[in-house]
Amino acid sequence: MQMIQISQLEAEKKKFVGPEQWSKAKFNKWLEELDGGRFKKLCPMKYSGKLFAIEDWQDFNKIAKALGGSESDGSYIFYFHSIFTSF
Repeated sequence: MQMIQISQLEAEKKKFVGPEQWSKAKFNKWLEELDGGRFKKLCPMKYSGKLFAIEDWQDFNKIAKALGGSESDGSYIFYFHSIFTSF
């Protein structure tokens, strides 16, 4: 019984596509939907999940501000993305 549960868990992990594997389209869809669409005005962004994962948060804040958001918007997005990558 335990062997079956472990195999199922491993299969689920293999199907999981974490944020670092997101395409640009997937990243932008996530951003558009984050916090009820609050950041839709910042889309489309140049980031894939992998590029965003290696971006410096201060640089991202500057980009968010240049696109009409604020530095606090950038920090909020960065924070939520980091939560997703911890799974």
